[in-house]
Amino acid sequence: MSGPDRETESLEIGGRRIEDHIARAMDENRLTLDSDGRYRLNDPDARQDSMTSDTPTIAKSGSFAAPCRFLNHFLFALAYGEAQVPYGCRACYKIWIRPATLRALFAVKELLDAMPYTSKIKVEALDPLSPNVYLALVYGGDLPATRDAFRLVRAAVDADARLGEDVAMEIRRGCQNYERRCGPSDQYAFDPRLEAIEARLAARFADAPPPARPRKHRDAAAKLRMVQIAHQLGDESYRDFTGGKSLSIAPRCYAPDTDARDGTGNRC
Repeated sequence: MSGPDRETESLEIGGRRIEDHIARAMDENRLTLDSDGRYRLNDPDARQDSMTSDTPTIAKSGSFAAPCRFLNHFLFALAYGEAQVPYGCRACYKIWIRPATLRALFAVKELLDAMPYTSKIKVEALDPLSPNVYLALVYGGDLPATRDAFRLVRAAVDADARLGEDVAMEIRRGCQNYERRCGPSDQYAFDPRLEAIEARLAARFADAPPPARPRKHRDAAAKLRMVQIAHQLGDESYRDFTGGKSLSIAPRCYAPDTDARDGTGNRC
């Protein structure tokens, strides 16, 4: 089969048929149709094996799983032209936890690692579209399940002396790029025809091959990048992860005017 079936072709999203969105993505070389009839992403930002990133992330698998690469990078970004939140994301709610330091971020990670939830920690300070610096995410599933998870996570954060009640937490729906393009998440609408269409497209989607590097290497690279960014931000808690050592030198600075009382350089 060389293209989406008739029902897929007939449904318009954002003023275009899904087939036309997909054809445009292929014309722009953002999507390839393999010889076996499956779609493959060409977007380097969607690769799963990058060892460097300006939004370093460490993830943990748990009780909630979703094909986010298919849903977000393929369906939302390409097949729907960023005009429709995928049907498969309609019941995806997340807990946002926003600690103030890198030290606190890893304290949150320690708590989440002991819980059954799918979670991840991120440093988003270099993402110009994100309001966050340090962010932990817990994937709860639908809203009732996420509220249950929120109560447990909130209690654990409040009881931890490294964290406490001042750590901001909230429940969000879907991904940030959805709300940027489609508006408030409580106003999303889902055509029931999308369920079957997405199932057919999922069967024709070629996911990325398994990462070539082991998870421990990718996590170590992400942690190193987090430490570097924290240092650049002036967050001295990064030293918790360098054995107390500074990542920068303490240079000598000199007065701009001649001063007989201060003939030597002083630390800046």
